[in-house]
Amino acid sequence: MKRFLVLFVFAAVVIVGAGLGLVWQQFASNPASSDTTEQLFEVDHGKTFRSIAHELAEKKLIRNEKLFVWYAKISGKAGKMKVGEYSLSPNMKPSDILTTINSGISVGRQFTVAEGLNIYEIADLYQQEGFGTKDDFLKACHDKVFIKQMLGED
Repeated sequence: MKRFLVLFVFAAVVIVGAGLGLVWQQFASNPASSDTTEQLFEVDHGKTFRSIAHELAEKKLIRNEKLFVWYAKISGKAGKMKVGEYSLSPNMKPSDILTTINSGISVGRQFTVAEGLNIYEIADLYQQEGFGTKDDFLKACHDKVFIKQMLGED
């Protein structure tokens, strides 16, 4: 009787493990859809990884936010996302999305500053071009933590 119970428990663990492995494999290797439409996705300073996963699911860039969080934790990439604006699409695999938001290589936007302008003139130009408010720009110019992060010294 004990031998049967041990075999039953062992078989149940193997079946459950195989099922979880199959779900995991399906999630990690399949995109949310075949839609190739690119979407801009912004990772803001101070956002948690769970809130990022929630937003990705809301925008239908991933199929399951909880599996995405677990995938990121197990792969050791959950806390390594970089602030920026990224071009993502629903046909990207979750691993590709995670790699992209951890890369720090965000969408480039051209912003030309004429030589000799001071930060207040640049702040006005920044606001006119639609990048944000001049107050935000000036705050960033004086934020030592932000400056160190941008220089890669954090």
